[in-house]
Amino acid sequence: MKRVFILLLLVVGVRVVFVGADVVASDQEGISLQDIRNNPENYLPHPLSPPYSGRNEFYAEFTVVSVSEPVTITDWYGREWEICKVLIKDSYDYGLPFYISSEDYQNYTLWVGERAPFNISVSDGPYYESWSLGLVINRIAYKPHDNYHAAYSAYIYLARPANPAAFETSNLLTSPTDVLTGEPVSIFVNITNLGEVEGTYTVTLKINGVVEETNEVTLAGGATETVTFTVTRNVAGTYHIELDGQTGILKVMAPLPLPWWTPWIIGTILVPTLAFAAQHVYKRAR
Repeated sequence: MKRVFILLLLVVGVRVVFVGADVVASDQEGISLQDIRNNPENYLPHPLSPPYSGRNEFYAEFTVVSVSEPVTITDWYGREWEICKVLIKDSYDYGLPFYISSEDYQNYTLWVGERAPFNISVSDGPYYESWSLGLVINRIAYKPHDNYHAAYSAYIYLARPANPAAFETSNLLTSPTDVLTGEPVSIFVNITNLGEVEGTYTVTLKINGVVEETNEVTLAGGATETVTFTVTRNVAGTYHIELDGQTGILKVMAPLPLPWWTPWIIGTILVPTLAFAAQHVYKRAR
């Protein structure tokens, strides 16, 4: 299996431009390279009218079929560059070449037979702009407008793969922090997906080191959600709460015992009061 490290090389006019790929849109399955070449206008966000201008960029993955040995080209400044031709194909088995610099070994890695991430940029602009951009090596589509000095163009370049889902817990909160035995307690924690793609995470609540409950949460890239647990304790004491690295304390207290004189109060006040009330009702009944 052939391994090639690459940095995309574009030749624009009389300049050499290195393009970083930071914009990653949603993955689109079943993208047809042939359709992009034949109908680039269909990949713009909405119909346009003169003076035709617009741009759309989206993410797709294609299989690397082959990578050629480096060849030397000369730009308009007379500088020489080593580039490789890479053949890719879509899910419809349609093949298309694009070109890469063989001099940089830091940004990307390609494996023949495996899928690689790409950004495709579709634009609609004045004819002269499209003509000058036509010198970009990796233009895969060029379609002039009828009766207008404008054209559609599409370019392909390697994209930074989306960061996988990675989760972080924060802001553990127990409410209330002091309760009586048997009273419910709510425990809150924020879960954040630090990645760029959707993922599922299992939140584990431990009390005194023992798993109390788990909760599964699915989050889109960059999203945050508050997860809530409700617990009770029937034994007084101090409980140590742990939620995936976040810690807290819960204090459970037993109800205060009744004072020794409580029965005497009941006997000397409540009983005579009830007796008097009963006597009053009896007299009224007679």
